[in-house]
Amino acid sequence: MSAIELHDKESLGFLIGHPDRHFIAGKMTECITVHAAYPMQSADRGRSMVGFGNLAARRRVESTVKTVGFSIVGGYHSHPNGSAKLSTEDVEAITSDLEEVYSKEGLESWLEIVIGVRKIKNPKTSLHLKRHYVGKKCPPPGFYPWNITPEIAGDVLVSPKVAYRINMAGYLSGNDKVLSSLLCYSRY
Repeated sequence: MSAIELHDKESLGFLIGHPDRHFIAGKMTECITVHAAYPMQSADRGRSMVGFGNLAARRRVESTVKTVGFSIVGGYHSHPNGSAKLSTEDVEAITSDLEEVYSKEGLESWLEIVIGVRKIKNPKTSLHLKRHYVGKKCPPPGFYPWNITPEIAGDVLVSPKVAYRINMAGYLSGNDKVLSSLLCYSRY
């Protein structure tokens, strides 16, 4: 939601969750369950960059999350009008944060979700949303996914005149490697 709110600038935040095991694709799989995303409101934002900016605010968020008994398992950031691919700068920032900050706190891996977001100029003409119209009646506001693995992609219809296309890709870093990660979508 914060990526859509600031669709023309990059946004970032933390992923709150825990390591887990789930039955995925017919077998028990080690995974990370994400319960919430915490947007960094004090981030330094631009059209093609985002940074934590206020390090005191970053540390305050990190300690507050721990104090209330939750765990940071990763982060997210957006690419306006872009793809959900990691840039070279993204990889460098993620690996250095994991090595310099989070590994000292016992975190061995980091899940980064990259969100490509762009505004749909005319939702009525979106090929995907068009399938949800009944006659000329606009579908109700909501998320209309059209791909849910390995990336999550779809259209977010806010109103008959406002919609956004999003695609999210996951990357797991650890042991000096960054690998694409399967994302599984659940509304609950």
